[in-house]
Amino acid sequence: MKNRKSIYIAVGIILLLVVIAGAIVFLVKSNIKSSQQSADPSQIVDKNKHIGVAGVVTKGAVDKSFEGLAKDASGPKQSGTLVADANLEGETARYTLKTTKNNKTVYVDVNVLAYVNKEELDKTKPFAGTSKESIPGLGDEARYFTPRRTSADVQTAVIVVKDATSYKFSLTQNYNDGIDITETAAKKALLELAKQAKFTIKK
Repeated sequence: MKNRKSIYIAVGIILLLVVIAGAIVFLVKSNIKSSQQSADPSQIVDKNKHIGVAGVVTKGAVDKSFEGLAKDASGPKQSGTLVADANLEGETARYTLKTTKNNKTVYVDVNVLAYVNKEELDKTKPFAGTSKESIPGLGDEARYFTPRRTSADVQTAVIVVKDATSYKFSLTQNYNDGIDITETAAKKALLELAKQAKFTIKK
C-alpha cells in the first residue's frame, strides 16, 4: 500500500513539473511574440533625404589631402538624413580609399550634425573627449579627436563647429588588417581636408 502511495505521489510530482514546464514555454513564446509586435517600426533615417554633406568636400580634395598615404578615392556614399530629432538633421558622406603602403581599404567620413540653434548644439558637448588644444583658423572652433578603441576600427578625426553645425572629418582603419597610416599622418591629412571644406550646412 505504501509503495502504491509513493508511486502516486511520484507520478503527481512528475505531472506537476510537466505542467509547469509547459507554462514556462508558453510564457516565453508569448513574450517573444509580444516584443516583436511592439517593436517601433518608425524610421529614423530618411535614405532619400540629403542635407548637402556630399558637397562639404570634393573627391579630389580627399585624394589631394591623403596624397602619399592613400589613393583612388571613390564615393561619396551618403547615409541618408537622421530625422528622429526635430532639433537636428545629420548625415554622413563616406569615401573609400586604398592605402599606398599595403593597398588596405580605409574610409574617410564627413559627418555633419546641423542643429536648430547654437544652444541645442552646445547641449550635446560636441568637443567632449577631444584634444585640449584648439586648431586655429577652422570654423568657430576645431579640435582633434581620437576616440578610445572599443573594436577593430581605429579612428582619427578633426571636429569643427561652425555656427550651429558640427562637422567631423575622420579616417577609419581596421586594426586587424594592419595600420598603414599613423595617427600623426592622419591628423595632418584630415586637417588639410578640413581646410578645403565648405561650412555652409544649416538646419
